[in-house]
This record gives sequence, structure tokens and C-alpha cells, in this order.
Amino acid sequence: MAPVFHVGRRGLHQQADWDAWFAALVASLEAGGPTTQAKLARRHNLTGFLLPLHFSLQETADSDLRQRMLPAVRKALKGLH
Repeated sequence: MAPVFHVGRRGLHQQADWDAWFAALVASLEAGGPTTQAKLARRHNLTGFLLPLHFSLQETADSDLRQRMLPAVRKALKGLH
């Protein structure tokens, strides 16, 4: 989570970039086929990545970072459930 947070702080990517990247992470879990232990592990790992990132973004004083990344992270978390 920390490397992605710090990449976001650099301001090199726009909100649309983050939207696409987080959507692709969630979409990779939705690939067809039966639910397997591997899919459940990937979902668990993605949740474990997104939740602390979400918290860190909420708590940061950098409002530009929040505006660029937080909507995409929230959407990704909702897509997991």
C-alpha cells in the first residue's frame, strides 16, 4: 500500500488513471469460472491492500491526493462486495 500511496503523492497520474488502474484490479477478480481458493486469496489480498490505502487517503492532509485517488479506491472497495 505504501508504495502506491507515495506514487500518488508525486502527482504524476490523474484521477482517470487511478480509476482505470483500480478498476482493472477489481476486474481481474471477476474473471469467469468457479470460485477457487486462489480467487478468494486474491480478493482477500486486494481487500488488505485497499483498506489501509483508503484509510491513509482519508487521513492525509494532501487534498489533491485525496481528490485524485480516493474516489477510485472507494469504487474498488464497493466492487469487492
